[in-house]
Amino acid sequence: MGAFLNMLDGVLDITMMVMALLILLALTTVAVLYFIDVSQSTQAIRKNYPVIGRLRYLFEHLGVFFRQYFFAMDREELIARNVHGSPAPPKIWTALWLLDPLNR
Repeated sequence: MGAFLNMLDGVLDITMMVMALLILLALTTVAVLYFIDVSQSTQAIRKNYPVIGRLRYLFEHLGVFFRQYFFAMDREELIARNVHGSPAPPKIWTALWLLDPLNR
C-alpha cells in the first residue's frame, strides 16, 4: 500500500508541475500579445484594447459560419410560415409566444 501511495504522490507532483507550467505559458502568451498590440500602429482596436481587441477579428471570421448555419435558417423559417398562411411570429419573443405558438 505504501508503494502505491508513493507512486500516487509522484503522479500528483508531476501533474501540479505540468499545470503550473501551462498557467505560466498562458500568462506569458498574454503578456507577449499585450506588448505586440500596444506597440503596433496599424489597427486602432488592438492598440486601444490590447489582447481583447483580437476577439473582434476572431468573431469576424466566425461570423460567416454563424450566418450560414443559424441566422439563415431563421429567415427561411419565417418565409415558410408567411407563405403557408400561419401568423408571423411577433418581433419580440415573449413567453406567451413560446407557450402558444399559434396565437390562439
